[in-house]
Amino acid sequence: MSRTRTAVVTVVTLFSTIIAAAAATSASAQTAVGAPKAPYATAGRWITDSQGRVYITSGVNMVYKKGTYQPSDTGFSDDDAAFLQSIGVDSVRLGLAWKAVEPSPGVYDDKYIDGLIATTRMLDRYGISTLVDSHQDMQNERFQGQGAPDWAVKDKGWPSFPQLGFPANSLLNLGLLVSWDAFLDNEAGPGGVGLQDRYAAMWGHVAKRFKNVPGVLGWDIINEPLAGSKWGECLDPANRCPAVVAKLGRLHEKTGRAIRAQTSNGVVMYEPIALITLGAPALTAPPKVKNQALSYHSYCPFITLFNFQPFCEG
Repeated sequence: MSRTRTAVVTVVTLFSTIIAAAAATSASAQTAVGAPKAPYATAGRWITDSQGRVYITSGVNMVYKKGTYQPSDTGFSDDDAAFLQSIGVDSVRLGLAWKAVEPSPGVYDDKYIDGLIATTRMLDRYGISTLVDSHQDMQNERFQGQGAPDWAVKDKGWPSFPQLGFPANSLLNLGLLVSWDAFLDNEAGPGGVGLQDRYAAMWGHVAKRFKNVPGVLGWDIINEPLAGSKWGECLDPANRCPAVVAKLGRLHEKTGRAIRAQTSNGVVMYEPIALITLGAPALTAPPKVKNQALSYHSYCPFITLFNFQPFCEG
């Protein structure tokens, strides 16, 4: 498909990750050769490829946030992968929508997951690894966002007001704040099952379906999680919203374990509360699973505008 169309229908964000390995060398050791290959793992603070080498990757974000939520339905295909390869891009953060994976409680759409697997296999043919990203922005279409299925929204009658779009709704939309609190609290949803428990089980099913698929760099548990109604506490250096951080940590732990119960491949990526990008001093603890890493998004306005970060090192 044309580059123009791809740019219009997708959200593309350049990102880079420095990935390294600490490996002992000896006179008898063979020199690692060839392009980086899965399985990817961690060694100390670094991520390694199958040969334990330094892995420096430049990539793009490929997330389709409406309709079928299937990136390939935008026309993303071999010609795009070939183009990315030609300009030195070797990783893609591929968006997955909980709403599309689990349209009804406990019912999974394997056809949708298989579409993502097909894209992952296609990218691997061009030497491009895939970070599978469970993407959400402002939770659901009800709040001018996307990600969670309608049945997982618990606004308790609070209106979706004001509707100011992204990112203002994350802080001000009443229904969104209440519904996100319910998610963090693991409140019971349909069938009396906690919302976080449903989410972790969804990820377990995805990981099982993806098992042994080549080229998987890792699993991004949830994109830019919110703080709910307690977001003001997260900006307070004297508070650091410990309750919110603990609840998010439990989500990471449950989901990380659900993924690892199905596959040992790939790096489990966890994200802090989204406000940390503005300097909020509220960093979440990592899940206690093998091969995990922090996925940090930096949107600090001071860096963006002035290449200077006086308040960006929370």
